[in-house]
Amino acid sequence: MSPEPKPPPSTRALSSSSSVELDSIAPFPTQSRASHAYAPSYAESQFDTIIRRQRIRAHPGALKIPHHQLGRIKSSDDPSSSSHDPSANPPKTRHEHEFSGWGSMSYLDIPHDEVERSRRKWEEEERKEGKGRLEAWMATGVAGVAVAGSPFYAFPPLVAVAGTFSPISLLVATLLLGLWRPILNELAGALPQSGSNYIYLLNAAPKCFAVLGATVTLLDSIATSVVSAATAATYIADQVSVPFNEAWLCVLIVLFVGIVGLLGVKESAGVQTGLLSFHLGCMAALFIAACVHWGKIGNEVLRQNWHSEQPGSASGIASQIFMGVCIGFLGVTGFESTPDFISTLRPGVYPSVLLNLQLIATALNAPLMLVTFAVLPAATDIMGNGSVLNSVAKVAAGDWLKVVVTIDACVILAGSISASAVLVRLADDRILPKFMLARLPRLGTPYVALVLFIGLCLVVWGACGANLTIVSGMFAIVFLATMACYPFSHLLLAFSRPYLPRPARSSLLLSLFVLVLSLTLIGGNAYLAPETLGYFINRLFEMILYVKENEETSCVKLVHFYSNIEDIPSELEANYKILDEAFPSITVDLIFLQGEFAPPLIKATADRLGLPLSLCFVGCPRDDGMGLQELGVRIVN
Repeated sequence: MSPEPKPPPSTRALSSSSSVELDSIAPFPTQSRASHAYAPSYAESQFDTIIRRQRIRAHPGALKIPHHQLGRIKSSDDPSSSSHDPSANPPKTRHEHEFSGWGSMSYLDIPHDEVERSRRKWEEEERKEGKGRLEAWMATGVAGVAVAGSPFYAFPPLVAVAGTFSPISLLVATLLLGLWRPILNELAGALPQSGSNYIYLLNAAPKCFAVLGATVTLLDSIATSVVSAATAATYIADQVSVPFNEAWLCVLIVLFVGIVGLLGVKESAGVQTGLLSFHLGCMAALFIAACVHWGKIGNEVLRQNWHSEQPGSASGIASQIFMGVCIGFLGVTGFESTPDFISTLRPGVYPSVLLNLQLIATALNAPLMLVTFAVLPAATDIMGNGSVLNSVAKVAAGDWLKVVVTIDACVILAGSISASAVLVRLADDRILPKFMLARLPRLGTPYVALVLFIGLCLVVWGACGANLTIVSGMFAIVFLATMACYPFSHLLLAFSRPYLPRPARSSLLLSLFVLVLSLTLIGGNAYLAPETLGYFINRLFEMILYVKENEETSCVKLVHFYSNIEDIPSELEANYKILDEAFPSITVDLIFLQGEFAPPLIKATADRLGLPLSLCFVGCPRDDGMGLQELGVRIVN
């Protein structure tokens, strides 16, 4: 009598500890299969998959066995044989360190008092960060300092390009700014988290796009700071004599503002709002004084400026106005930074903030430029004058107003020098090194990130040869690139997250038009100064390369919230094991947590696991009353 056929080796290796379901499946008869051609049953065809899913590892550190090696394991009747040890056949990886070990499955129990402690902790942190506290005017002050201070550095390069058509170009630029407002409103409503384009792209596209958005936003903050400091140095040098040139004065201003930032003064919304109020008062006084002087001298200076160096054709005039619009967007810088503070705003005030900023830009830029041409001869006092508003003040009211404007320029431009919150966010997401999150013990200032930001400002200033014209050209391109990211983010969000709740929606055609407009304006600036595009691309490439090479992870924890143990999907454990096998370099753990999927328990879980909320992911939430602002987590891509 021939012996009974033995089951496959993989079955013998695991039969002593298999579950009931596994034991109930009979092995297929190999001899019969060899002698007869027939279609295998479902149980036979799924045999290897079932064995793999229900395999019990020899020990917690056992290595993973690739599926194609299961059939090569020799069977043995000795349970202690190495054929029963999965570590005898490790996965074929190029390097031994690429295998991070087996994942584990566990049940987590978080008591109510621990949830309450975690909730109080998060509420205290949010209180310190000022989340959800700023009203419309206070929030306008935070972002409005840069918007209101832009005439100081926007006028000189604009006049050099648009000439006497500068007021028209500025007016068109400030009106076009309104096209971005519906887009920003929808993005902020869908993803009400600080972080600007980085957050939007992180939740709507692959992470490489988010890194690109973060880099552009960081370069925008650097360019704003450098141009502001260099312009402030120009105004100081025009007022008083200093023992060194303006380039070194710019360096001293950046360092001084950095020291002030370490003390935490610049982070105050009250201070920023006070600076904005003082600046608007100074600009109002300058405008009134210039209008009075204009009334005294008549239109003779304005007429001479209008007829000087006029293009000879309509196409020449249109080209000059268009190029002026490309540069004129420097007059609205600061508008792009509003999403950096979205989490600090009270619900519903963000649309008012955007409207306030556009009104400020429209009321300041074009009227001030017009009265400048009305009181100053363009050929002698406007062209090439880096402190043109000082000249307007002196001609209109005398030295006293010139002193006031100089003080205002220094204060408001210094207030525009600010470390971007993106640096801290990137470190929090472990794209940048974790030590950048270090804060001063008593003040809570992220001093490492601030020092790095100041260093980057000085590097850019030096790389541009301490030339304000080159930095301003790069600033215009970076600003428009940042603005282009918003319609791009909106288009991606509309297609990848169509069910994500948002209180307002804007047209996809509008986003497409704004994206094309942004790229056109960037092209205009690149045409005016091609060398500035080279500086921008070089810095962009270096920063992206750094963050791309420094983002790593070797552990993923899957947390499943459940109410009753019967509600846990039956295939969840088996599927998690497949994931654990599929990625040798990542340890995948499965955790079951009984409780409601709600912000308090989510934050308590993050505390228990020692993870920041920025590294906790969920699927795209739907309109069930809980948004990302309440959950505080990210959407998985």
